[in-house]
Amino acid sequence: MLDNLDELLMKEVEDMRHILLVEDDPKLLATLNALLEMESYKVQMAADGTTAAELVRSQDFDLLILDWELPGISGLDLCKQFRARGVRTPIIFVTARTGLESLDLAFVAGADDYLRKPFHVRELVLRMEACLRKEERNSGFMLKYGPFVMDTQTLTFFRDGQEILLTKQEFSLMEELLRQPERLFTPEEILEVVWRKYEDTTENALRTAIMKLRRKIDLPDRDSFIRTVHGLGYKLVV
Repeated sequence: MLDNLDELLMKEVEDMRHILLVEDDPKLLATLNALLEMESYKVQMAADGTTAAELVRSQDFDLLILDWELPGISGLDLCKQFRARGVRTPIIFVTARTGLESLDLAFVAGADDYLRKPFHVRELVLRMEACLRKEERNSGFMLKYGPFVMDTQTLTFFRDGQEILLTKQEFSLMEELLRQPERLFTPEEILEVVWRKYEDTTENALRTAIMKLRRKIDLPDRDSFIRTVHGLGYKLVV
């Protein structure tokens, strides 16, 4: 009986979402840690950017919550580093910074959400759950978004049930966009994550590849599914 109880307790712990909470305010860090643990999250804490970077290198997390102003490495620079290394873990910024410029910088860096202080912890939990649900849909072999379905095991891609043949390079690019739809990717990110295995790694090559991919996946007389945000990058939008 006790063995069964121990097994159930161990399984519950294994099933808990593993969250990295990075915040340099000790009172806020302790408060958020306690509240998130009450919501059945397994929380690991860091009070500076350097510690957070080491933890992400050595462990797997389901979600990262980053303050912007951190000792060592800023939350923004952490986010850029993670995305440049191909880390796809959802990232939520929790910060006192206001204004559209900060919002733009966060999303261009690869953030999935942005929450301004002060906030109600329930709002943070709701945003966390939304990010985690989105990540679940895009995990494993099957990626789905709007009319698109991609099977990364069989290397097949469909729009509205019709198979579209892609080159290896086009498949890699589309996979990256599908894993984080509606997220803005800078050209540098795509070149680092997708193009590093190919010889031609220039922005001109990227623009040409996106143009060819659009011809295959877009519908006649409709806006392209791959939007260009001038001066910033590209994102997949349905």
